[in-house]
Amino acid sequence: SYSFCTLLVPYHMSSKGTKPLFDESEVTHIAGKIYLDYGGAGVYSQSHVSKYAELLKEGGLGNPHSANEWGDNSNQTINGLRQDVLRYFNCTEDDYEVVLTSGATGAIRIIAENFTFGGQSKFVCTEANHNSILGIRNTCLSKGGTFTCLQYESDDELLSKLSKQKAVGNSLFAAPWVCNFTGSVLPVKEMCSVAHRNGFFTIVDAAAAFGKYNLSLAGCPNQNPDFLVLSFYKAFGMPTGMGALLIKTGLYGNSAASNPAEGLSSSEDSECPPSAVIVPRSPTPLQKTYFGGGTLDSIIATEAWEVRKNNVTDFEDGTVSFLDAACSRIGMASLNQNISNIEPYLTTMARYMHDAMSSLKFDSGMPVVVLYSGRDSFIKSFSVQTDNGDPVGYSKVVSSATVYNVILRGGCFCNPGACHKALGITPEMARKFTESGHKCGDNYDVFENFHTGAVRASIGPYTTVRDISKFVSFLTDCFCHSHAPPKPLTSSVQAITSLHIFPVKGLPGIKITDSWPVTSSGFLFDRNWCILYRNTPASRKTISRLGYLQPEIDFSSKLESPVMRITYTGEGEWNKFIEVPICGENVDFEASKKIIRVRGRKNDVAPCGESLDKWLEDVTGVKGLTLCRQVCRSDSALSNTSSFLIVNEKSVSALGANVNVEVFRPNIVVNSPAEWQECSWKTAILTSKKAAALKLSSLAQCLRCSHININHLPPFDIHPLNEPLRSLLRIRPSASGEPFFGISASVSPDMVGRDVGIFPHNEAVDVVVDLHRNLKDQAVDDSFINNIPLIGNSGLFTIDYNTQLEVSCE
Repeated sequence: SYSFCTLLVPYHMSSKGTKPLFDESEVTHIAGKIYLDYGGAGVYSQSHVSKYAELLKEGGLGNPHSANEWGDNSNQTINGLRQDVLRYFNCTEDDYEVVLTSGATGAIRIIAENFTFGGQSKFVCTEANHNSILGIRNTCLSKGGTFTCLQYESDDELLSKLSKQKAVGNSLFAAPWVCNFTGSVLPVKEMCSVAHRNGFFTIVDAAAAFGKYNLSLAGCPNQNPDFLVLSFYKAFGMPTGMGALLIKTGLYGNSAASNPAEGLSSSEDSECPPSAVIVPRSPTPLQKTYFGGGTLDSIIATEAWEVRKNNVTDFEDGTVSFLDAACSRIGMASLNQNISNIEPYLTTMARYMHDAMSSLKFDSGMPVVVLYSGRDSFIKSFSVQTDNGDPVGYSKVVSSATVYNVILRGGCFCNPGACHKALGITPEMARKFTESGHKCGDNYDVFENFHTGAVRASIGPYTTVRDISKFVSFLTDCFCHSHAPPKPLTSSVQAITSLHIFPVKGLPGIKITDSWPVTSSGFLFDRNWCILYRNTPASRKTISRLGYLQPEIDFSSKLESPVMRITYTGEGEWNKFIEVPICGENVDFEASKKIIRVRGRKNDVAPCGESLDKWLEDVTGVKGLTLCRQVCRSDSALSNTSSFLIVNEKSVSALGANVNVEVFRPNIVVNSPAEWQECSWKTAILTSKKAAALKLSSLAQCLRCSHININHLPPFDIHPLNEPLRSLLRIRPSASGEPFFGISASVSPDMVGRDVGIFPHNEAVDVVVDLHRNLKDQAVDDSFINNIPLIGNSGLFTIDYNTQLEVSCE
């Protein structure tokens, strides 16, 4: 047997003030992170992990259906967990029986599939409910019953509407103990009393409340739910595959003879006030058809005859997850000891958080955040808006928070009723959102100036004042700014300071020393190749050693054909470089091509050769890498957005002295008269004394991601403070809450043509290869062949350092 009290996880809690309830050593795995998703999952402690690991190493737990020592140990563990749950709710086996399930949803499904709905049954629920509860309606409707959702503005209105609902046959009322969207606490005792008095059975979803509030099922049975569900991970983080269903004693099986539905209908019961008297109900609202292993006393395989155990373990089909039960007992021991301290601590922290968020205002006095939660709630659901009242989508807020190491959640949190009510979304609007492409879990967060979801920050026992302060600082940095654009210049000439191409997507680039040809898809050879990993272009974010691979384009006359060479610049005994023929004569691209997606856009690529892939595996230590080249005849290269990325040096400097322009992977770097001037560009033309002007189109600000936080120098690690993305969000926040930096642009379609030397990309490659061969046949020396400006003599348009970028802001 096991003494689970010795496996206690200490919180070191104090209900006074805002002193942390734990030692920081208990949560080292979230060090550096501001975890504010306790509504989604609790945080397990290091003590919980180590004690559970110790238990597993010691062994001694086996299949509880096995009549041996280890099976007996597991049964003791399972039955002990049932008692732990009852202790938490301040009740005994005389009040409730505990079924161990896969989680709260699994428990709800047991009720949905085994409740004896009939042709006249009613399923009534509150507007604020989890989807798992709402799913019960389909079972009721499939049996010919009806469904009613109660909408209300106050507890009194809810109780009034509920009192008008009268049960017919076996009917069920459902509500959460705590709304997982607003965090509001519902009047469970009063709701159950009214529902029972009107003949309903009741189910309460305690998933959000469990582990946060000191919940009690003591007192008058008629004021407590008939069924209650929970998940253990919501309270203490692990295990993630176990929950519980509490069934009021007497509602199923052998105990049904003393059914409280009839036995407690008298007002003479000392615990129940007259208002709690209930009408007679069916003595057996649950009827189970399927049976699984462990739920029978006897059975004949060849005849339809079996004897069931006829108790609530009938719902534990198969083997209860006894190892998860052991893990849960460790968490329950701590929770039962400390729950009286958790609730007041969370209330204190919730008030501090609410006041801090409410204080964020623009100069006009307009609030930065719109809160949908009460001051005492540990859940804070909110939306962010700009200084002119425009919505900032939840996905932008959540992704920006990640840069600040703040963990939030966005969406409706599987609670459409509370979400739609808070955001003012009508059923017609919700249907329109869906018809326009919005679905649960996506980033379609604003539609026709309406939020489609909210942001949720939820605190827990390990949340500190420091965590909340950093969270509020994040909101201040990113969203408490006015967004009036800088005064734009009418027009300006931008001097080009550097030019870059990136032959292999995701690898370091090449700084152009003189000039370079331009094609319809941008610079010649820019992002022409990629390295696939699991059919997706790899980057230094996923494989840091790619930073040691330096591409170059070689037109040397000593070569039979121009090549793209990749040199390994790190340490090791491997060959230092590989060469890829630019013309691809030795590879049947069409026969081996495959389709990949870059930012949702389809691209045809083909492998360059197995020997090259083997070299990549050697130098990176990663198997499954494939060097591919784009083979489609379109003018689209493998860039994420457009042909060119233009960056302003002044804006780079504004982000901080240590920010290098190379982290932004620009094609053209200019020196504008002032920082952020590029945000106002409307048109842009590249002009040169040597060639015709080249008009650019589709100018747009470039949305940046965490890739810019990767150091461009060895060891190519990610900046510990997520710079410069964090500075970008802080210094130059956009109205939408998204980080933009640089201008993407494309060659204007009407510029493509031989008269200005802008060829379709593939045709331009042929021109360069033919030029190389002609010059090589003429035995021209390397200095001539390597003089890229002279490629312009072939008719290709080139950009050099004498080229200027003329922009207009009108």
